[in-house]
Amino acid sequence: MRLRLAAVPALAACAVAAHGAPSETRYNGPRLSFSVPVGVQVREVADPAADYAVELVPPKGTLAQTSLRIIASQARVGDADVEIIASAWRDARLRNRASWGVRRQGETRTELAQIGSRRFVRFSDQMSSVLGAARQLMLCGSVSGRLVCGVASGPSEKEQEAEAVLVRVLETVLVHKK
Repeated sequence: MRLRLAAVPALAACAVAAHGAPSETRYNGPRLSFSVPVGVQVREVADPAADYAVELVPPKGTLAQTSLRIIASQARVGDADVEIIASAWRDARLRNRASWGVRRQGETRTELAQIGSRRFVRFSDQMSSVLGAARQLMLCGSVSGRLVCGVASGPSEKEQEAEAVLVRVLETVLVHKK
């Protein structure tokens, strides 16, 4: 199945400036740059799979209990290798979550997705833990020859809203080569 993803109106709630008009800022980090909805903070973090990672922290009240990350490889990745390497990253993240008592349960989907002009692979896994049901969503593609993924982990009912934020960022992401 092939999906065409675009930022949806749910994202607008995160992007309304004081004057009522949607607005964005630009994150310019050492490895990545991308558009960020107003109110969303970005900070560098460590990731169990990727060489470089940033966390997106939405304003209070939106996307509660949801973790949003953009992760990237340092090594070059060809289009033919995206799904193989992204699957390995996905498995590493799932193993890391298993060490915290979170288990994959039930539904697992892998599909192709178009984000802007780029081809991405979309992974969606149903998870369970003592805190209840959750989903892990990964959108992975080749950007400037590097693997870049948007990752959302959190309550199942927040999946579409989290995906909208990731899509908006991935539409505008640029990789800075070292």
